[in-house]
Amino acid sequence: MENNQQNEFIVEQTKSLLSQIANIPSEQIQLQHTLADDLGIDSIQLLEMFEQMEKVFEIQLGVDDFNPSFFHSVQSFISFVQMRKK
Repeated sequence: MENNQQNEFIVEQTKSLLSQIANIPSEQIQLQHTLADDLGIDSIQLLEMFEQMEKVFEIQLGVDDFNPSFFHSVQSFISFVQMRKK
């Protein structure tokens, strides 16, 4: 998959995943939104998100990956996935 196509895939899949977990239409999810404050994602939903993220993006998460800075906002979540997919 070309780099630009892969980035679009990651953005769209991230919004779709967050939409399902937060029960918010994906078109309302903005890159600057915070997961907790803006989207209302709690710790249980965050664990669900990690599980889905491993399946959707075919990545394995380790203990070191559970850093709050990686999952503060939609953009930081996308950046984390992009970093792991390289």
